[in-house]
Amino acid sequence: MRSAIILAGGKSKRLGVDKAFVKLCNKELLRWCIEGLSNIEEIIISMKNNMYHDKILSWNNKVRIVYDSLDLESPLVGIYSSLPYINSKYVYIHPVDSPFIINEIVGYLFDNAEGFDAAIIKHNSFIEPLHAVYNKDNLSHAVNKAIYTDDLSVYGLAKELNVNYIDINEIKRFDRNLDFLININREEDLKNAGRIARYYQ
Repeated sequence: MRSAIILAGGKSKRLGVDKAFVKLCNKELLRWCIEGLSNIEEIIISMKNNMYHDKILSWNNKVRIVYDSLDLESPLVGIYSSLPYINSKYVYIHPVDSPFIINEIVGYLFDNAEGFDAAIIKHNSFIEPLHAVYNKDNLSHAVNKAIYTDDLSVYGLAKELNVNYIDINEIKRFDRNLDFLININREEDLKNAGRIARYYQ
């Protein structure tokens, strides 16, 4: 079984609403992510509160919604709160503001995480820790340590783990334009994503 956590608890200061419910081509970003991960057997959605519980389950009643158990501003909180509900050895982490999920890339990351603590995409010196597959137990240890030491940057996780870094050129074999890594933070991002969304509908 393969599992995924969608980090959907963030609020967009620039767009003025919860990121999960920003609409791209009349469909919420969270719904894009849920549908994009249709090949994953276990999907956990990390949220800050239960305001949208019924709406989310109306899209897909097989997902599990987990609420933040700590009052801290960091993606690590969503991971920390969700990991106890994961039933597989490895878990894929995905941010809700990246709507274009490519199953071949997710599968490639799972395959390349075997024997490591994580498979993380890397281009030059930059890494993508929120589009990555992790060993659940070792990720839990690293997240617990980060929270305990108040080191809440998600980029610090890799320092605690034995990582198989995946060169960005390997990802381009599946996704030449790197749509998989697009983040929507501003109106301009939303407009740009709208131009390519039809290829993923």
